Amino acid sequence: MPAFRVLGPLEVDADDGTTIALGGARQRAVLAVLLLRAGEVVSKESLITSIWGESPPKAAVTALQNSIVALRRALGPDLLRWKPPGYVLEVNGGSLDLRQFEQLRREAAGREPPDRARLLREALDLWRGRRSPSSRTSPSATTSAISRSSACSRERSGSTRSSNPGGTRSSSPSSSRSSRSTGAVSGSSSS
Repeated sequence: MPAFRVLGPLEVDADDGTTIALGGARQRAVLAVLLLRAGEVVSKESLITSIWGESPPKAAVTALQNSIVALRRALGPDLLRWKPPGYVLEVNGGSLDLRQFEQLRREAAGREPPDRARLLREALDLWRGRRSPSSRTSPSATTSAISRSSACSRERSGSTRSSNPGGTRSSSPSSSRSSRSTGAVSGSSSS
């Protein structure tokens, strides 16, 4: 299963460690929305609103379908499926860095300070690229931001995601990644 990285520039690594080429900003934005709600059905309407806002262009449905076709081609048809009223991206917990981050944050809660610090450092090490200044000095600021983002996603969907049953975590988030960076996702792009 590909490894999905959203903590930093959006990247997808194949099983052999090579970076999977993704299309333009719209395709990357669709993937980002699906990854933030991995395992959940995301309606076409929700995807369109997430990408284009409240006033989408007339061709939004066609553009979304084109992005989905391209993502299926890049990722494989078994990962991204149609399930009325939308699409679901099937990702196991160990293949999405955000879920690994959330799992480490949960494990850190209630631990003694040395163990808590170690687990939170592991979580922060999943971040790639530049961190915000507050995350360098305050791990709790970063974990709080991720928690709020995840909670907002669940509230919008009206459901809760199942937890990571396997609890797997790769040994190093960057050990098999190619050096090629694919840039950041912009959800407001019109490409």
